[in-house]
Amino acid sequence: MSSSSPLPPIPIVSSILGITFSALFSGGNYTNSIMGLPTLLLPPQSTSRSPQTAKPNPPRPLTPNRDLSRQFIHFFDIAKYVYPRLALASGIFYGVAAYYSPAPARPYFWGATVAVLSIFPFTAVLMPTNWKLMALGAEANAGSSPSSSSRPEKADGRYSDVAPEDEARWEEVPELMRRWAKLNAMRATIPLFAIGIAVGGLLA
Repeated sequence: MSSSSPLPPIPIVSSILGITFSALFSGGNYTNSIMGLPTLLLPPQSTSRSPQTAKPNPPRPLTPNRDLSRQFIHFFDIAKYVYPRLALASGIFYGVAAYYSPAPARPYFWGATVAVLSIFPFTAVLMPTNWKLMALGAEANAGSSPSSSSRPEKADGRYSDVAPEDEARWEEVPELMRRWAKLNAMRATIPLFAIGIAVGGLLA
């Protein structure tokens, strides 16, 4: 039975911090994809129980598409300052753990470093969707529209003063947001692999 050197304090503490930041990244992004965006896309409560009423699939959100694009910008402007820093901090701590670890554990922590930093190239997959949503949101912010609290509602719960041409211009916003949520959930899975690899280093 081969004996392995116990890990020094620095790699233990660093790897635990790396795991913590990875978990924060994954948990926060899963929350965004599973709870945050679906809440923004919530459809109006049905006002008709008639089975003959045709309903779109997926249902149209209660919030007009133009305002959804503005909400996404606000949502994304906060997230872009939080999550890249969590991923970078996690990668740095895994790297420190690898540098100060004895040989048996070192490959695990380097592997965790590479795994968590692969978030950044994966983000390139999200960028086309991001750019479309940001452009539509910026266009919506550049215009002026009445406050939603002062808009009369139609029978289906949507606001009646949104011009049809505006609805057409921002028609793809809900689908873009759904696509972003799916890709973001995939990205949130990456740090979980890094956590598993880092735990292997702690046990090596």
